[in-house]
Amino acid sequence: MCVTSSAETLIGAIVSVAEIPNAAAATNAYGYYALNMLPRPDSVSLRVSYLGYETTTLRIACQQSQTLTFDLRPESQLLEEAVITDNAVRDVIQQNQMGVQKISSNTLKAIPVIMGEADVLKVVQLTAGVQSGTEGQGGFYVRGGGGDQNLILLDEAIVYNPDHFFGFFSTFNSDIIKNMEIYKSDFPAQYGGRLSSVLDIQMREGNMKRFEAQGGIGLIASRLTLEGPIQRDKSSFVISGRRTYFDLFSSLLKGAVPDGQDIPQYYFYDLNAKMNYVLGKKDRLYASGYLGADQLGLAFGNDISSNYRLGWGNMTGTLRWNHNFNPRLFANTSLVLSRFKYNDRFNFNDFFEFKSSSKTYNVSLKEDIDYYAGKNHQLKFGLHLTHNIIRPIEFAAQTTTTDTLLQSDAISEKQQFLGDEGAIYITDTWQATPQLSLKAGLRYSLFLTDEKKWLSAIEPRLALNYKLDERTALKAAYARMAQYLHQVRFNALSFINPYFPSNQYIKPQLADQVSVGVSRLLFDDQVSITNEYYYKWMYNQLEYRNGANFLFLNADYHTRLAVGEGWSYGGEIQVEKKDGKLTGWVAYSLSWTWRKFVGDNIDPNTRLNNGEPFPFTYDRRHVLNVVAQYQLPKTGLLVPTLLTEQAKP
Repeated sequence: MCVTSSAETLIGAIVSVAEIPNAAAATNAYGYYALNMLPRPDSVSLRVSYLGYETTTLRIACQQSQTLTFDLRPESQLLEEAVITDNAVRDVIQQNQMGVQKISSNTLKAIPVIMGEADVLKVVQLTAGVQSGTEGQGGFYVRGGGGDQNLILLDEAIVYNPDHFFGFFSTFNSDIIKNMEIYKSDFPAQYGGRLSSVLDIQMREGNMKRFEAQGGIGLIASRLTLEGPIQRDKSSFVISGRRTYFDLFSSLLKGAVPDGQDIPQYYFYDLNAKMNYVLGKKDRLYASGYLGADQLGLAFGNDISSNYRLGWGNMTGTLRWNHNFNPRLFANTSLVLSRFKYNDRFNFNDFFEFKSSSKTYNVSLKEDIDYYAGKNHQLKFGLHLTHNIIRPIEFAAQTTTTDTLLQSDAISEKQQFLGDEGAIYITDTWQATPQLSLKAGLRYSLFLTDEKKWLSAIEPRLALNYKLDERTALKAAYARMAQYLHQVRFNALSFINPYFPSNQYIKPQLADQVSVGVSRLLFDDQVSITNEYYYKWMYNQLEYRNGANFLFLNADYHTRLAVGEGWSYGGEIQVEKKDGKLTGWVAYSLSWTWRKFVGDNIDPNTRLNNGEPFPFTYDRRHVLNVVAQYQLPKTGLLVPTLLTEQAKP
C-alpha cells in the first residue's frame, strides 16, 4: 500500500523495480498494488513516486512474499539544483486507456477560482472533447452525447444532478476531493449504464495522525473542513461543509423594495463526511456520504400573501469493505445508495395550494475483484446489482381556505416506475511485449423493466498501446456502451427533467465508439501532447415529438417520444505540463455532432426536421481552452489564469 504522511491512500502511485525492466505497478483506487518479480533475485530496489510527493527508494530482500506499506512525504520545497520528473507525466505513454483525464488533489488545489469558489466541473469542461452547458442548465457534454449520458460517481454513488445555482457552480466541494478521473472514450468494463463519459470522484479519507482544520470565506460562500484520527493509526474521519449566504444579503435589502414586492431568498449547501477503519492487516472499512440542496423562495402579491418555494438536491451513501486475500488477490465490496429529489410549492393568497415533486432512487450492491495473475497479466472482474425507483411526478392541488363554501376536492397524481439492473464484467490488462500492451474487457448487462421484461446488451471494450520508443506511443480503442435510464430535456432547468426507464416500447440507448491517437513526451519529459481522433455512432436516441405534451409524465410516456439515431466525429489535441513553476494545459477540439429522426408512417410528428439530419444542440465546431498556473518566486503563491474561447460557424 502507498499512503501519505497522514495515512491517506494514494491512487495511481507508481511502484517500480530498478533491476527488472518493465516491472512496475500502479496503485488502485484504495492504494493497493502487487508486483510479481520472476525470476526472483536475492534483493531489489523498489522506487515509489507520485506527483507532488518525494520519491522513495527502498532496498528489500526477495526470499519470500511480503507486504510493504510506503509512506510518502509531500515535496516541501523546489530545489534549483535538481529537476524531478514524476512518473505521472510518463503515465500518458504507459496507459492503454484513451480519452482519459486524471486530476489529482494537488491539481484541484490550484484550479481557477470563480467568485471565491474552486469548481471541479469547470476543470472538466476545460479539457479536450468536453463542452459546457448553457446558463441555467450547467452540466457537461462529451463527444456529441447528451447531458444524461454522463455517469457521475462520488465514492461509487451516482450523482444525478451535479449543479448548484442553476448551473453556475457544481455540487462538489474541492476541499474534500482526493482524486478525479474522466473517461471519454473506451470506458473500463467496470463502468456501465451511460454512453458518453464517466466522471469518477473519490473523497479524502481523513488524517490518521493528527487533527486538522481548514476553511475559507468567499464572496458567495464559506466552507470548513475538519479531519483527524478517531483512533491514531487505526481510524480517521473527515467532514466538510459549505454554504452560501445569498439569502442573508437579500434579507438586508428587503426594506429597499416597494411594498407588495419581495427579493428572492436563495441559498445552497453541501455536507460531505467520510470515516475509515483499519480492521486488520487485510481488511479495511469505509463509510462516506453526501447531502446537498438548493433552496429558493419568493413572496409576491399586494400584501405578499402568496409565495413560491423551490428546492432540489442529492443525497448519497457508500459503505465499502476492502479485503486483501493474498498479495495477488484484492476484493472490494460496496453497498451504495443514491437519491435525487425536486419539489416545489405554490400558495396563492392562503386560498389555493399546488405541490409537485420528482424523485429518483437507486440501491446498488457491487463486488469488484483485482487479481494479479502474473508478471504480464492483471485481471479485474466483478458483479453489480442495482434497484431503481423513479417517481417522475407527484402533484396535488387543493384549496386551503377554512370557508366550507369555497372548499373543493383535492386533485392528485402519482407515477412510479421500477427497474432492476445487473452486470457482470471482466478485464484483462496484458503486457504482450515490451512495446505492445492491451486492455480487453467484456461487460454483459441486464435490465428488468416494470413490465417484467428482460433487456440485455453485450458491451465489448478493447484498448491497444504500441510504444514506438520511450517517449512516443500509438493507441487505438473500441467500446460499446448501453444505457437503460433516460432523460429527455424539455426545460433549460435540468433538475426539472425526470429520468424514466427503458420498457417494452423504449429500447436501451446504444453507442459504438472507435478512436485512434498518438501520445508524445517533449522537453525532457516535462510536457505531454495527446492527439486523438474518434467516431461515435449512437442508436435509439430520444427527443420529444412535435407537439408533445410534456407537462406531466405518465405511464404512456413512450407515446410522446421520437426515436432516432446520432453520430459524432472529430479530433482533439491537448498539450499539458504538470511540473515546474508554469503548469497547465492547452486543449483544442474540432467536432461535428448530428441527430436524425426519420419517424414512422403512423405518426408524422415522430419525423423531426422532415427526417433530415440536424446538428445536435451542443454541436460546437471549434473549442479552444487554455489553463495556466504560475508559481511566483519567494512567496510560492499560485496565480491561476484562465482563457476560454469557443466558436461555432
